[in-house]
Amino acid sequence: MYDHILIPTDGSIETEQAVSHGLGLARTYDATVHALYVTDESEFSAVTDASAHEQLRSAAEKLGDERPPTSPRRPPSSI
Repeated sequence: MYDHILIPTDGSIETEQAVSHGLGLARTYDATVHALYVTDESEFSAVTDASAHEQLRSAAEKLGDERPPTSPRRPPSSI
């Protein structure tokens, strides 16, 4: 039924159930998982100094690169 499943996450606790559900579907249908980690850059919109904005963006990217892949902490539940 599914060949590819996109699982977007922002790393928050609220997205854990969606990630678990997506991984469960992938296991069930032997689908390839594509993970997308998203961030909200609007919180940086008040930064007017281009240098400071670039430093914040670089730091956010570095944190994203260092974050281990999300894995379910419990078996996926039926939804």
